[in-house]
Amino acid sequence: TAPGFDGGSAIMSYTVTGSPGGSQTLSCPCTTLQAIVGGLANGTSYTFRVHATNGSGSGPESAPSNAVTPAAPPGAPTNVIATAGDSQATVSWTAPSANGGSPVTSYRVTPYVGTAAQTPISAGLVTSFAVTGLANGTAYTFAVTALNAAGAGAESLPSNSVTPVHPAGGPVVGKPIVGDFNGDGKADLALVTTSGVSVAQSTGSAFSAATVWAPFPFYGSVATLAGDVTGDGKADLLAVNANQVFVLPSTGTGFGAPSGWSNIAFYGTRGTFLADVNGDGKADLVAVNNDSVWVMLSTGSGFGQPIPWSSALFYGNLSTQVGDVTGDGKADLIAINSTSTWVMTSTGSGFSAPALWSSVPFYGNLQTMVLDANGDGKVDLVALNSTSTWIMTSTGSSFGPPTQWSGTPFYGTSATLSGDVNGDHKVDLVAVNAASVWVARSTGAALSAPELWW
Repeated sequence: TAPGFDGGSAIMSYTVTGSPGGSQTLSCPCTTLQAIVGGLANGTSYTFRVHATNGSGSGPESAPSNAVTPAAPPGAPTNVIATAGDSQATVSWTAPSANGGSPVTSYRVTPYVGTAAQTPISAGLVTSFAVTGLANGTAYTFAVTALNAAGAGAESLPSNSVTPVHPAGGPVVGKPIVGDFNGDGKADLALVTTSGVSVAQSTGSAFSAATVWAPFPFYGSVATLAGDVTGDGKADLLAVNANQVFVLPSTGTGFGAPSGWSNIAFYGTRGTFLADVNGDGKADLVAVNNDSVWVMLSTGSGFGQPIPWSSALFYGNLSTQVGDVTGDGKADLIAINSTSTWVMTSTGSGFSAPALWSSVPFYGNLQTMVLDANGDGKVDLVALNSTSTWIMTSTGSSFGPPTQWSGTPFYGTSATLSGDVNGDHKVDLVAVNAASVWVARSTGAALSAPELWW
């Protein structure tokens, strides 16, 4: 601040002198009430005094300023080493040799996939850090940045490249069924055996070790299905038998006691499906026969009486599927033939007249599926072949042209299933083998490279 008295002559300049000795003396114009003092030593504490000069000479020095310690951002860490784990990598490094005159307060770790930087992660004041949430089967490198009071320093050289992988989970025993059994938005893997039901929950990048959810037999002589029949957001198990239907409700951490939901014989000669056909958030039972389609609606605690939803002959000579192709929240019927694909849309109380959705032959030599591959709320048509996977996406009123989503063979020796295993609202492919489970994640426009999840 300028002196309260200029001595009767206008102030011409100010002189700033730093202490300790050897610091700069800097003159500045009288109109400036601040100055930048350079050439100081980082890490050294300084105070400063100022005096004013007018035509009669220099006035007295001011009282010393507060003490400040100049600093620069620290140097780059060195010796960055990464070690792969299951969906993670442990990254270690050596602190920078120069801290810029201010202690390092934290480190930041940035994963890279190729040359693409991923979201940086604050590691705190450590020299080893576990980076979690990585995709198994994807190669990563890591760079580390040191931070101090002056800011972030230069990024280190990249670490060695590592690829996280899920350790082998042992034999996969039982009939595999995919469903979100714990209600966390990620599809899990249930294994149904003659002695009970186990569930391997999805972590988002792998299936955890299977734990027993039902220590007793539960399966249907006609079909064993999974779906949320109670409307609580958790998939339940359904056993369809020749003369009755039982439900094993999920509690989120296990299955409750079996409950009889219908004492009526209900199954289709062409297929029996579990899907929400009326859009109330509860999965219903659908029986497709040679000359008709019948539905038993879920009440949340049982199935209602069988209702005819179509008296039309409707099934595919290659495959009959159920899924919401229009995106209105109600599951529709899809008939896949060798030269065409037809759809009967749900009105909420019945199925409409058959409509041609594609005149292009489209089916897989291994399997044909329906799933929402691009996450738009409409199920698409998927053809699994021995060398590739193709998809025809739904427009809401038809299927688009075939598009190759993967040129890599992907199928399981035990089963090839589908489910949103990482919770991104795009349905992925799951290949179940005798001693491993692999996943091909949907990116919304293609399938990822296969990842070992079990």
